[in-house]
Amino acid sequence: MLTQESLLLGSSLIRLVRTAAPFLDLSDARFQYSYVIARLDRHGRDGRFLLVDLRSAPGRNDPGFEQLMQELRPKVFRGFLRVGLLTSTASGTLQVMRHTRQDGVDALISSKEADLLAFFRIAGSRK
Repeated sequence: MLTQESLLLGSSLIRLVRTAAPFLDLSDARFQYSYVIARLDRHGRDGRFLLVDLRSAPGRNDPGFEQLMQELRPKVFRGFLRVGLLTSTASGTLQVMRHTRQDGVDALISSKEADLLAFFRIAGSRK
């Protein structure tokens, strides 16, 4: 699910919520993420923040999926002012930290939505 929200001082937030539905296979994952990337492009990234809610995402780290996501993640994150990732488990947080480090993405990772919203508000007030 992808929504757009307004923040203070005219900033805009794109919220991407990952459902609990597993991908059927790698081609399904590629198709679904390609659709999301196209929607992000249509919404626009410039001057916006991205909050990715991964709390319901099923854990997955098989080699084929990891390789696919290494290709797709930068396409999801590119162009946003700031990226925040919402996780629910310690293992999920560690995996997301590893991914952002590998991708060179500067992101805040937290299990608390309020932390991410504060992260965006501070950046928005510096415009």
